Amino acid sequence: MTRSRSATVAAALVLSALALSACGSSEKKGPRFTCPDVLMERTTADVVVFRDGPGRDLTDVMYEAQLTGFTGDCERAKNATSVTVTIQPTFRVNRGPAWAGGTPALAYFTAIPAYYPSPDAKKVYSVPFTFPPGTATSVVLRDEKVFVDIPIPADGSKPAPVYLGFQLTADQLDYNRKTGGPQGR
Repeated sequence: MTRSRSATVAAALVLSALALSACGSSEKKGPRFTCPDVLMERTTADVVVFRDGPGRDLTDVMYEAQLTGFTGDCERAKNATSVTVTIQPTFRVNRGPAWAGGTPALAYFTAIPAYYPSPDAKKVYSVPFTFPPGTATSVVLRDEKVFVDIPIPADGSKPAPVYLGFQLTADQLDYNRKTGGPQGR
């Protein structure tokens, strides 16, 4: 990913987070609320999948994917004590030299670390993909909307942030930390 592309993605993410965080309402009964921030951390915004075996150079890449952004909204839930955040992520997947075909799936998550270890603190989703027939080397995917419910703090402060990223293996996370993922190559 070029620096100008990285800057464009970063700007889009900041604008999306700002748009979501500006939500608020006093029309419905209950305390005024502010929408939580939705954040994408750099170390989980990319994934590189290598073919089986020890090789980890460019010729061993089956595909690489980037979480390029999301659209979203938030509103007070019907119970008036929580906020429902709607997130619809977008991904770009690039075929690598070791691509062997098939229909793999991207695994991504929404997480609210403030609620760990509750099972509701993190949810993992799956998006299957394939490349179109012919010479296409990349595909852009938009997943269905996912919904995250977050309690409104009693004092009316901003709810805990929601994180969005790829569900990575320990090796993939280590790779991203060492290389910066596809962006750092």
